[in-house]
Amino acid sequence: MQLNQATPVLSAGLYSNAGLPSTAAPTYGSLDAISSTATIEFLQLNGLDGLVDGYSIHSYPSNVAGTSVADRVDDLTANAFAICAKTKPCWLTEWGFVTQVTPCPIGTDASVDSVNYGLVSVMRQAFEQFAASPGALAEALVYSWGSASYNIYGTFASCDGGVGLTRSGGLAITPL
Repeated sequence: MQLNQATPVLSAGLYSNAGLPSTAAPTYGSLDAISSTATIEFLQLNGLDGLVDGYSIHSYPSNVAGTSVADRVDDLTANAFAICAKTKPCWLTEWGFVTQVTPCPIGTDASVDSVNYGLVSVMRQAFEQFAASPGALAEALVYSWGSASYNIYGTFASCDGGVGLTRSGGLAITPL
């Protein structure tokens, strides 16, 4: 039996507490949580760097239009990127923006998807800064929770029996 020696081994996906200080211990209902930064620090202190090729991060940042690239970079830095990039790169294995509109018919009205397109554009500019720094960001994979009939992340739209990528979805999956 021959094993694949090229497939990266990643930590389990950690939800980045986007918008919270890296030391925050937020409470979600009756569940307590610690920051992804504190979790990665703990894992590193206990030897996980010797077992993984990178740290898998999930980030669903705020969908506030007009947030600057610098603010997105600061948010990502404070919420795991600074700590995981010290020894192993981050792998952003889930990211996306919640949208309130379905751009139907697909590809015909760019204005319907313009807010999400702007958010994705700014976020990609932030990712590019990390990708340009050796060892900081290895991959950024957009994730779209939903189904063919319901997609809250606006990556694709289901209209009149057809399913297709939105403009923002196409941008989100374009390689950096």
